[in-house]
Amino acid sequence: MRFVVVHSSQHKELQGETLLRQFTKENEKLEQAMHVLATERFACEHDAQDRLAAWNK
Repeated sequence: MRFVVVHSSQHKELQGETLLRQFTKENEKLEQAMHVLATERFACEHDAQDRLAAWNK
């Protein structure tokens, strides 16, 4: 039994574009979440640390 492996530059380019789109979308989500977290007001540092820990999960 033999296998032939074919590498396509077009496929590689599409794969790169897909990864870039996914990265951009995830980055936008993180920026929005960080903005929400950054504009929140906390009564004390402990509350802020708790909120940050919950956000990291």
